Amino acid sequence: MNIKYIGFYDIENSISDRVSNIAAIKKMDYITNSLIKIGYNVEIISPSWMGRNSTVKFEKKQVLKRNESHKVTRCLSWYTKSKTAEKIKIMYSLIWLFLYLLINVKKGESVLVYHVEWLSYPVRMAKFIKRFELILEVEEIYSKVWKKSKLLEKMENKLIKSGDKYLFVSDELRKLFDIEDEKCIVLYGAYNVVELEDNKKFNKENIDLVYAGSIDEVKGGAFKSLDIILGLPANYKLHILGSGNEKNIKTLNNKIKEINKIKNDEACYYVGLLHGEKFDDYLMKCDIALNPQHIGDYMGTAFPSKIISYLSHNLHVVSTPIKSVKSSKIKDYIVFANNDQTQSFIKAIESINLSNENQTTNIIRNLDVRFLNDLNKLLKL
Repeated sequence: MNIKYIGFYDIENSISDRVSNIAAIKKMDYITNSLIKIGYNVEIISPSWMGRNSTVKFEKKQVLKRNESHKVTRCLSWYTKSKTAEKIKIMYSLIWLFLYLLINVKKGESVLVYHVEWLSYPVRMAKFIKRFELILEVEEIYSKVWKKSKLLEKMENKLIKSGDKYLFVSDELRKLFDIEDEKCIVLYGAYNVVELEDNKKFNKENIDLVYAGSIDEVKGGAFKSLDIILGLPANYKLHILGSGNEKNIKTLNNKIKEINKIKNDEACYYVGLLHGEKFDDYLMKCDIALNPQHIGDYMGTAFPSKIISYLSHNLHVVSTPIKSVKSSKIKDYIVFANNDQTQSFIKAIESINLSNENQTTNIIRNLDVRFLNDLNKLLKL
């Protein structure tokens, strides 16, 4: 059995800086591996175009065979500087995707799509012509999180409505849609359990906090983490992992310098973006993971994938009391601050007894088994 999986995907150590998101790639990898486990051959189709940090000027269409059951197809793309050339490149990528689907997808075939507004036109047009089954992976309603043009908002809404089956990121998001239960499942994140080694710890004179995720001012988690460490005792250290644009990284580093100067100590560190074993090893050396985000209407349905990653590494997790997390199946494994204010987080962090045995990996294993079963039923429906 074959299935095509469309999304803005890039390979590790890519030299062409394809437009993509690390959290999205991790989730796509998990879903791909899950599909392979239940007997499918998966082709990831990425219309992602080159970004500004590409180290090559041109890349032709590539088909990368990962193994007998998995391959990745990336479209032709090239490096551009001007805004006009960038628009042409984007248009080419979307037309390429439309034509690829027309040529390679059969009537009635299942096509899984990681929902992004840009994919709306090529996917919906191809579906109208080829009559394939569209399974949409809906992470959040982007127009509720980011400032979007009316056109992108309209494209997003039409894409979501065109799905036949759905993978929703949270129970709360699923409630927004009038869809039969058997035609949708909920997936919070990548349920990948990391095998733990007890001896992998930093100097345990300290309590190591970690924030891993995007560094931006809309959700604000990385910057809120810095406010938190400023108010904690000297034996708490903060490690920030992730990426962001140049402006946000510069702001972050400047604030880290200020805090370390105020505390007269190396209280916080920006580690950068880590992948694979390096990421796993770093998280396993930490004690408490943070999910501090601004409370807003959009966070009622979005689900921070970092929480699942934290639990997979057996970390104690402290989170803003987000509705989507508080109503989830992992709520009993989270320490919730009373609100999104700094002092509330400090109080929650200091309430954690690290000597208590923490077995959060068990819930991740259970969720993984359940997802495989639900995914199999969804595809065979």
